[in-house]
Amino acid sequence: FHQIPFINSIISKHVINCKNKCGWKKNLSFYKSHLDEECPNILLNCKFESCNECYLRSEKETHETNCDFRLISCEFCKDSIAFVRLNDHHDECPKVKIFCEQKCEMEIERCEKEEHIKNNCPRTLVDCTLKPFGCEGGYPRSEEEKHNKEFKYKHIEMIAKNCLVIKEFSLKIEAQA
Repeated sequence: FHQIPFINSIISKHVINCKNKCGWKKNLSFYKSHLDEECPNILLNCKFESCNECYLRSEKETHETNCDFRLISCEFCKDSIAFVRLNDHHDECPKVKIFCEQKCEMEIERCEKEEHIKNNCPRTLVDCTLKPFGCEGGYPRSEEEKHNKEFKYKHIEMIAKNCLVIKEFSLKIEAQA
């Protein structure tokens, strides 16, 4: 078909009512933009991923404000999370504060848990620094000073014995050379 300008002009000036019964009544030439941009009775799909709801354009603001799949910022890690998944996210979020599982009463970020237990928790069981010299003491980190005071003389004795063993070994090596 070829458009005839004269007929086109007459048709575009023709006043019509919106098919969606929204009360709009204007020239046909404005109808497409009305449907694309402003008709309140047009069905829209939700913009949020995983939401399959449709709603009228007039309900857009209400839906987007209350949609279970709207994105919100996690108060701890600041990641964008779907509202409906926020509680599950908090169960895994690395920045959520938790209490030490060894009950030392320290509150730490979940991502710091392993570091805390390995290097800082006063309840972590540690070996005596003199274990290589024969001390079999294992104790909570918080009791290290107590252990060292209690076994001070035994530790000195262990080190002295090990020094003698090393000296004897050195003498045997020298004798063989």
